[in-house]
Amino acid sequence: MQTPETFYRLHHTGAPAFTADNAWSAPWGSSFTDDGSSYTCVACDGTGEQTPEIHESCDGQGCHHCDDGMITECADCDGDGTLDCERGYSCTWDAAGLVAYFKQQHATPTDDMGTIYVFEGEWTGDGADGDPLAVPTKVIETLTWSELVARAESA
Repeated sequence: MQTPETFYRLHHTGAPAFTADNAWSAPWGSSFTDDGSSYTCVACDGTGEQTPEIHESCDGQGCHHCDDGMITECADCDGDGTLDCERGYSCTWDAAGLVAYFKQQHATPTDDMGTIYVFEGEWTGDGADGDPLAVPTKVIETLTWSELVARAESA
């Protein structure tokens, strides 16, 4: 078993409870499925279909892969309409990193947007945006956004 490390996360108000079972990550602004382990495919808006294109191995008249030479199944989600989330919450290694993340996103959180969780967890890798993903094992403390900014500025 890995030694837990400390992470920082803004967990939005209205999101499912901050627990290991709910620790899934998807690109910013994604719509999660009911169980939270997958999200609506952005490429096809969850329809599973894309604009028809000619199948690369045939001339548009049909072949053993397709009936009419056209592919309509979304290439990103393979026609399912959803993509699997990555395991772990998107987070940062320290308070300054979380403040910098939101500056990079040109977002200014407020105290009522959610709770800052400082938690021990198991790092599961880096997400699509390059930020760490972690599954919480223990909440160390909770902060408001203002308290986090003050901590980051004093470090």
